[in-house]
Amino acid sequence: MQANIIYHELIPNYLLHSSQYAISIIDLEGNYVFTNHCFFDRYQENIDFVGKPFYITIHQDDVEVCNQAAYDCIKNPERIVSLNIRKPVINTVNSFYWTSWEFSAFKNKDSQIIGILCIGNDTTNEHNSLLEKQKYFNELKKSENKLRAILDSSISCNFFISPEYKILCFNKKARDFIREIYKKEVQENDDISLYIMQDVKEIFFANFSKALQGQATESEIKLSFPNRCTIWGKALYLPVYDSQCTVIGVSFNALDVTTQKEAEIKAYQQYELLKQIGWQQSHEVRGPIANILGLVNLLQNDKDASDDDVRLYLKYLQAATEKLDKIIHKIVESTNYLDEDN
Repeated sequence: MQANIIYHELIPNYLLHSSQYAISIIDLEGNYVFTNHCFFDRYQENIDFVGKPFYITIHQDDVEVCNQAAYDCIKNPERIVSLNIRKPVINTVNSFYWTSWEFSAFKNKDSQIIGILCIGNDTTNEHNSLLEKQKYFNELKKSENKLRAILDSSISCNFFISPEYKILCFNKKARDFIREIYKKEVQENDDISLYIMQDVKEIFFANFSKALQGQATESEIKLSFPNRCTIWGKALYLPVYDSQCTVIGVSFNALDVTTQKEAEIKAYQQYELLKQIGWQQSHEVRGPIANILGLVNLLQNDKDASDDDVRLYLKYLQAATEKLDKIIHKIVESTNYLDEDN
């Protein structure tokens, strides 16, 4: 009892009776000589630790850390050593509290070091909250990595753009495209206008504004680059919403459809050529054939035709045949063009 009175006198009242801070004193032999009510209520559960070694209330992996902290306090009496300690929960297996402590040299009235003053509080809730946040962060990172893998495997250039036209993120295809065309490395927070050609800026910003208003739009544009042949692109502007359904930006997707577009153009040209061939067959060919048939009929049925008449008929027949031959050559040339395209 006399020892406790001495410790009571040496410890400030606000710590002695604190309901938040656990107070314990460990003598120079490493045994508990004093604990306050907060320490007793939180960690002892009606077990008196006074006179027992300090390590029975500490996770075995933290004992050496405590020994080192106590040694530092004795070696440097004016120093306060901070550390985190796991304290086992009584009557449980592999359960413990997370606690934060400050160790300092404890002196008597003659300024002699008689032990180590330990002031601590329970940080289990904070630690668990931190673990939950870390778990959430890890899950978020995992989802981000999955999304990144999906975006990077896309054949489209993808940009997520803020309402202020700042690039918030982009995929590998977009990075490679900018590097090839503009000879620079795209960076987050770049202004997207740096990578939009002057002749398509008007349509880009018009569609971008529609997307900010919640309207998805699509456009097809022809682009000519100074260091690359002309390409056709299909652009998709999609509004991006947050959890409150507020538009927070625009997802801009651009796909190179040059091969598809060139195939469409060739198909149209071939269609027009076939229409022309059809017209030639139905109009230009019909005239010479009609003349040839008429002349043949005259040669067969005009019994009174003189030699001069026959020679004239043959002359006309030759002219009609030559005209038909020229038309046929034109048609053959057109069909050869179709073959070359195919």
